[in-house]
Amino acid sequence: MDGDTVQRLRMLAHSLWGRATHDSEAALGDSFDVRVADSLDLVAHGEPGVAFENLAQNVYEFDAPLTESEYRAFAEIGGSQVRARGVVSG
Repeated sequence: MDGDTVQRLRMLAHSLWGRATHDSEAALGDSFDVRVADSLDLVAHGEPGVAFENLAQNVYEFDAPLTESEYRAFAEIGGSQVRARGVVSG
């Protein structure tokens, strides 16, 4: 993952702080913000791809709402991962 994409991933993660509802956290028995922090730690330790996958999974699990801009950021970062791996559809 290139440096610009890594920076966008950091910004995306930070924008998600506090997004999960108390009900979703209670149902899962965990804190969404702790999981976001874990993703940021993975980025800091050179694992941005794993961080992105975890962040997307946690948004799904906690049913965290996304803005249109955040949705686009997920799509663009995910697309850059696919292109970087040389995966081609169709």
